[in-house]
Amino acid sequence: SNKIRLIYQALNVILSLVVLEELAWGQVVFGWKTPNLLAKINAQGETTLHNLSFFQNILDTSFFFVTLFIFIFVFAGTFLSSLREKKLNHEKNFLLDILLPPSYLLPLFLAPVLISFFIAIPLLPDLIINRDQEWAEILLYIGIFLSFLRTYILLGGSIYGNKVSLNNQ
Repeated sequence: SNKIRLIYQALNVILSLVVLEELAWGQVVFGWKTPNLLAKINAQGETTLHNLSFFQNILDTSFFFVTLFIFIFVFAGTFLSSLREKKLNHEKNFLLDILLPPSYLLPLFLAPVLISFFIAIPLLPDLIINRDQEWAEILLYIGIFLSFLRTYILLGGSIYGNKVSLNNQ
């Protein structure tokens, strides 16, 4: 249980660093100017590593496939879990509850797929532009973060000093 908790804490630290990278390490919030050297090699002229020219060339297509894979995994898992519950007369499997995001988070995983598809294949260039990729990324990260938070709570995590458990055993 402590090992699982440490794994989830490490994943949340990594996710926090990713969010900071998305916010250009505070540039988006505080509005500082990107140093000229970095601005020349950054596709969006920001203080970020993931928008450096050599990453940007493959970022759009890669992100679409990553979001598609994550959505398929989440959707298939949720669908198979609900089929299992129906077959076993609504008996929940606690392990599946811990591992799979709940179905109400599916829109947070579907929206990035749709946005990144229209960026990778610019069918609607006047409606969805490359900068909208940032929205897709933040929605994906929110979905992952909420899934981790839910798992933390299901494992008996403490919120405001009180033990919380969704498992009625």
